[in-house]
Amino acid sequence: MNARQASSLSSARLAWLWFGILAAPLAWSAQELVSYGFVSRLCGQSAGAEITTATPPFMLVTLVTFVVALAGTWAAVYNWRKLVGGREEAGPVRFLAMIGLINSAGFIGAFVFSTATLVVAPLCVR
Repeated sequence: MNARQASSLSSARLAWLWFGILAAPLAWSAQELVSYGFVSRLCGQSAGAEITTATPPFMLVTLVTFVVALAGTWAAVYNWRKLVGGREEAGPVRFLAMIGLINSAGFIGAFVFSTATLVVAPLCVR
C-alpha cells in the first residue's frame, strides 16, 4: 500500500476491513475452545450420565459466536460491494475485501460442521 492509499483510508475503514477478515475465524476458534472446555468439565463431572449440547452453556456459546461470525461476514460483504460499486480504489484494499469474503465464507462453513459434530457425535465416550 503506497502513502496515498494509506492516507485515503481512514482508521475506521481499515478497522472495518480487518473486522471482515478476522471476525468469523476468531468466533469459530472461541466456539471451539469454549465448547471443548465445557465438554471436558461436564464429562469429568457426569460419572456416565448423558450430556447433550442442548445444555444452556453450549447453546449460548454457539449462538453468541455465530452472531459474531455473521456480523463479520456481513462486514466482508459490505466491504466488497462498496469496492465493486467503484467508489473505492483497487489494489490492496480490494484484496483485503476479497480475503474477508473468502475467509468468512470458509469459517461459516466450518461453524456449521463443528456445530453439527457437537449435535451428532457423543460428547462423553469412556
